[in-house]
Amino acid sequence: MYHPQFADRFSNWDSLDGCDWLCLLCEQPQFADKCDWEKLDARDWAGLLEDQPQFAEKFRDWDKIHVITLAHLLTWQPQFAEFCDFSRFEVSEWMTLLHSEPQFIDRCPAEQRMKWDGDTWATLVGHRTQLAPHCNWRKITGSSWSLLLQRQPGFTDICQWDALNGNDWTDLLLKQPQFASRCRWELLDGEDWSRLLQIRPQMASHCRCDALDDEDWVNLLLEQPQFGDRCPWDIFDGEDWSALLQEQPFWADFCAWDKLGEDDWETLLQRHPKFATRRGDGAAAIGIS
Repeated sequence: MYHPQFADRFSNWDSLDGCDWLCLLCEQPQFADKCDWEKLDARDWAGLLEDQPQFAEKFRDWDKIHVITLAHLLTWQPQFAEFCDFSRFEVSEWMTLLHSEPQFIDRCPAEQRMKWDGDTWATLVGHRTQLAPHCNWRKITGSSWSLLLQRQPGFTDICQWDALNGNDWTDLLLKQPQFASRCRWELLDGEDWSRLLQIRPQMASHCRCDALDDEDWVNLLLEQPQFGDRCPWDIFDGEDWSALLQEQPFWADFCAWDKLGEDDWETLLQRHPKFATRRGDGAAAIGIS
């Protein structure tokens, strides 16, 4: 209701259902004395209390609010904790709640926390470092360490660096390139190098170019064409050339045109019909002159 001054002209309050009352009271809480609270279901109450917490005294069925909705509600209105049965919470609800309100960690039973995996702890501590004293560090594996250090690089002193594999290092260096001096470069495979150099070309001096296959090179050159002078062009097949030339036609002089098949030519010529002259007599087969 955008014009509450006309309320005296409305008498059919009983016609409003729970959703109507939710919308009305969120905007005009002064009409609460006219509300039939029994019409609001648990979902309506959750929406109302998030916006208008003063009505909590009128609500009695807290256990009827879905546990995920309840965790979300507590992130907005943590004072409602006194009404909540935290034994209903599983890891997803704790993640939602602790991400915003880490002080509730003491409400989570220790035996439940022992079941959380490393990524769960890395995510939580990564967002809320005050949870670090509660962390089960034995669960933090290589990928979890990478996940944690991407957000909180200050945990280097306790990191188990040997636990990180090539993919973990790639993910970490993309976010925190200052750790390059600690990296075991030999762990990175071709896909790792392609992903890394697309964003961090300054690390190319450490790269083993023979680790990259043709797909890795195509993906890298599409983002960083300056590495073309290091590319072993002979490993490219027709599909690779078609994909590369569609986006970067300036590599045409390096292309082994005889490797392109019918499908490769068709997709390439749709983008760059000028290359039909490179095809020779075969161009006429698809009606290109």
